[in-house]
Amino acid sequence: MSIAPTEGRPLDGPGVGGGKLLGSPAAELWAASAAGRLKERWAEDPIRATTEWAKTLADRNALPPTYPLAEAAGWGWLDPTEAKAATAVLAKAGKVRDSRPLALEQGFGPASSLYLVAQAYALPALAKVLDAAALWRVVERLLGEVEAAQAESPGEHADGPEVLSHQLLAGEAGLVLAALLDDVRPARALRKPAIEALSEGLLAVTDGEGLLPARCLPAAAPLLACWTRCRAVASQVGKKCFDSSAQLHYEWLVRQMLRLARPDGSITLGGGAVPPALWTAALGLGGDEGDLAAAGKRIKVKAPASLPGDAAPEPSVNSEWSGVAVLSSGWKPKAPRLTVAYDDAEMRIEAAAGKPLVSGSWPIAVTVGGEALEPAGAWEEQCWFADDQSDYLELGIELAGGAKLERQVFLAHDLGVAFLGEIVLTRFAEPTRIELQSRLPLAAAAAFAPDKETRDGWIMRGDARLAGVAPVGLAEWRIDPRSGELEQAGDALVLRQSAKARNLSSPLVLDLKPGRFAKQRTWRQLTVAEQLERVDPEVAVGYRYQSGKDQLVVYRSLDPPANRTVLGQNYASEAVIGRFLKTGLVDEYFEVDAGDD
Repeated sequence: MSIAPTEGRPLDGPGVGGGKLLGSPAAELWAASAAGRLKERWAEDPIRATTEWAKTLADRNALPPTYPLAEAAGWGWLDPTEAKAATAVLAKAGKVRDSRPLALEQGFGPASSLYLVAQAYALPALAKVLDAAALWRVVERLLGEVEAAQAESPGEHADGPEVLSHQLLAGEAGLVLAALLDDVRPARALRKPAIEALSEGLLAVTDGEGLLPARCLPAAAPLLACWTRCRAVASQVGKKCFDSSAQLHYEWLVRQMLRLARPDGSITLGGGAVPPALWTAALGLGGDEGDLAAAGKRIKVKAPASLPGDAAPEPSVNSEWSGVAVLSSGWKPKAPRLTVAYDDAEMRIEAAAGKPLVSGSWPIAVTVGGEALEPAGAWEEQCWFADDQSDYLELGIELAGGAKLERQVFLAHDLGVAFLGEIVLTRFAEPTRIELQSRLPLAAAAAFAPDKETRDGWIMRGDARLAGVAPVGLAEWRIDPRSGELEQAGDALVLRQSAKARNLSSPLVLDLKPGRFAKQRTWRQLTVAEQLERVDPEVAVGYRYQSGKDQLVVYRSLDPPANRTVLGQNYASEAVIGRFLKTGLVDEYFEVDAGDD
């Protein structure tokens, strides 16, 4: 039996009956598992039969998601208003005292899917307070909406809300209805397509290791909540909700979500709140001992004391398919961490050492010869390197007019220093005026406090110093007239740098150890030589940054690599980052040779 969707049609009102279900023959409506007596009474008096069936429905055990996971935060919603509205649906369902079913409400979820999911979970409560006709109208409405959703697909390039809406309705609501109404044929028939929708949906929006694409990060917490509730429902009724491949991806998803998690349990870059109850459920249903060890360090989830100290997996990850990278020095709450989302022309970044310092869109602002250059494509990964000492990500995007912008994102685990480099490469034979403006979005309540005499400063939250910031491509002292400035403009930390050249490098250092930064810091642009002759910064650049006793050295070739010298070291490579030692040598974190991917 197929039930047509009833979108826009009232569920109750004068003269409205129970719809198609109430008038269905017993053989079409009731499954073999339904009591024989119920089928007999249905043929005689459907209203009386419904009243008896409603008593059994009301007495059925509540499904797992209706306890802690059904609380406001447990639904995984991004907006507190949405979460409050969703919870009110469940609360209201248990308090209805007349025959009027809950009306469809708008404004708190993708395509009202959350409301319908909540109503499906609330069926046992509704069975206690609704008359027979009203109860069947609710069931009919839910069946129709789920069937319609299961007949559709969100599409290959659907964004987070579109994917979430489909998973909630075609997947979770279908699974819940099949579990609660197992003796109703149309509801029971929803289970297989619900499993297919959930499996195909999870596989479609995760890479080979469970990482969501950048476009779906804004819905990360609600998606985790949806899939975890489905796992809980399946476990409760002894059925499955994913095929074997999707189940494995769910387990990987839990680990990737931990890599994206902040210490308060929320997901980076606006992915939403994940409360302890939801983390506990997800870890119990999809985590292994490594995930438990990581969760025990990063978020407020207690890990078994018997786990070995090295059980946690690597905290860093990069997926070119997803367009997401996490550069992290460890699982501890205050461990420095950079997250980059780069799946299209818009890049987003979050830098944190505990609470976020920078979080949001990192736009492109390049002017060459007085003309603003817009992106002519999407960001592409050029290099990824990660080991136990550092992580390095290099990305590039083509600009109009044949120019190119490259971004370097580097994190030294031991130093607690991040290096963000932006490089404009033109194809001009002669120098022209290049202006580069980097706008890093300051996190909520964060502000920049510049030093009075030098061009560095602090990222502050109130009176607390969170991190130091140094524009190592600019002159250190403000009395130096060379062009460029670092300042706050609105809610962004803005670095402006310009030069008449063929290429331009504009770097910034985030020092995530404020205690060390407060004691001593300085930086210099280094001399780069080729065949004993100094080369211009449009050819190659070198920087030395010192914080306390620690020193970071960065070399980058802007022209094709050649044998060049910086700090007495010879390099024929494209890029090198390392520590400058007391011996005068450079202990390299990594070296990018010409042609390396």
